[in-house]
Amino acid sequence: MPIPATSEAPGDPRAPHVCVLSLAHPPGDGRVTHKIGRAFREAGMKVTWIGPGKEIPAVHHGIDFRLLPVAKGWGNRFKRRTLLLEEARKLDCVDVWFCVEPDSASMGIKLAAERGGRSVFDIHEVYHDDMLKGRVPRPLQPPLGWVVRQLLTRTCRKSDLIVGAGITRIEPFAAVARQSMVVRHCLARAYGDVPAAGPFDGSRDFARILHGKASLMHGTRAVMRAVAHAKRTSPARFRLVMFKSFSTAEQFGLEDAVREARELGIEDSIEWLDPVSFDRMFDLMRGCDAAVIAYSRELGVNSMPNRIFEYMAVGIPTLCPSYARELVSILDETHCGLLVDAEDPRALGDGLVALAADPSESRAMGARGRVAFAEKFNMEREIQPLIDWIRAGSR
Repeated sequence: MPIPATSEAPGDPRAPHVCVLSLAHPPGDGRVTHKIGRAFREAGMKVTWIGPGKEIPAVHHGIDFRLLPVAKGWGNRFKRRTLLLEEARKLDCVDVWFCVEPDSASMGIKLAAERGGRSVFDIHEVYHDDMLKGRVPRPLQPPLGWVVRQLLTRTCRKSDLIVGAGITRIEPFAAVARQSMVVRHCLARAYGDVPAAGPFDGSRDFARILHGKASLMHGTRAVMRAVAHAKRTSPARFRLVMFKSFSTAEQFGLEDAVREARELGIEDSIEWLDPVSFDRMFDLMRGCDAAVIAYSRELGVNSMPNRIFEYMAVGIPTLCPSYARELVSILDETHCGLLVDAEDPRALGDGLVALAADPSESRAMGARGRVAFAEKFNMEREIQPLIDWIRAGSR
């Protein structure tokens, strides 16, 4: 859903100046630009964004983008550090260096010491654990995880504030941090102002279920088997929506997924789509009846996927892992979906069948999620403590 950009800069020259430092996130990133950056701008702050990118996004919220060359590989990422520092040193009167990766956080600490202002390290992944799984051979994960945790501890100790996308992100470092706070990556409240989805409203003869990116880490194999189970045990018809976007770290691609779907007898129950932009996702979500988040226990226990807030905003019920600590807390509070063992295809399939079998309750779940989003789980409310912290320390 395109949101018009705000003016190019706040009118008050005393407005806090936040510089977002990125070494990997693109200018159109849903979290950094359309959630956090937008919230800073709507709070009246000046926001500069320095990072890699080919073009400024059409919906830019009045953020001043300073783009660095895009080049893949760790060698080029190290070179980008030098370019980032050079560009950042051109700025005057930065109040906060807001850093969205561990290596950009070290740059923010350096810039705060050199040029003033304070550094904030936004921790949105469990880098020393979950991020290594599927990317590093299993025997190397414990020793490498220990090294990464030590480096992160040092960065957190030197940062003025660490911000976590969930409690599981900051728990390992809260004791050494100067200050810490949880800021979940919710959506701006305006995303809930558009018409809600109409899940299970009888407008089609099948239930359209959004799974998203196909990936073993996202539980795609279990979800496909769940659809097969639901097909065998229920008269309801299901269509699973997935993106043709696969992780290069996995031995699992489109051909593998199509072959497994054929073997399960659900090839005609999958709707393959090309990846869509952040804003176009909302039209897609409103055209679905439900969503499923299916991380395995290996990744799911600590997971805090932003998608749950997007599903709440548009009003569709969600199946979530019963072992995902933070998702369990949200669903226990809001009753906007069902908790199931996402590693068990039968449990997942039974969850899909339950949603389809009681369309009235499924619509009520979606409505409860939408109300909870408007009243509590939106970015304006979630980010306010961080905005207060920035204003309290600005020059």
